[in-house]
Amino acid sequence: MTKYKIVGIIDLILGILQLLFSIVIPLSVFSTLRQLYYAINTHYQMNLMNVYVIVTLILLMAALNLFLGAKGLTGSKEKERYFKYGIISAVTTLFLTGILGSILIFSIISPIYNLTSQF
Repeated sequence: MTKYKIVGIIDLILGILQLLFSIVIPLSVFSTLRQLYYAINTHYQMNLMNVYVIVTLILLMAALNLFLGAKGLTGSKEKERYFKYGIISAVTTLFLTGILGSILIFSIISPIYNLTSQF
């Protein structure tokens, strides 16, 4: 297995994980929080703009990783260029997904702490 394919596989795995993260987390947490707000009969509205921006950024990074992963696995003429971009993308993905994921979880969960002032 060549170094190009290894980086391609890493990029594909990271892209798939980001794709799943950006789809599953907001959908499952949003529905749970809506049910919670309905159950305790409160009219608190979440500010979803932060969530949508972060999910969009993660989806863009996932698309980039999937593209670079596919290019790394195929026999492209510009292997070395995609190899360098794949390494840069993998490193920045690990770093930025950790930061953006933390901000996403915090912005989704933080309205729960604001409910204590209502009760």
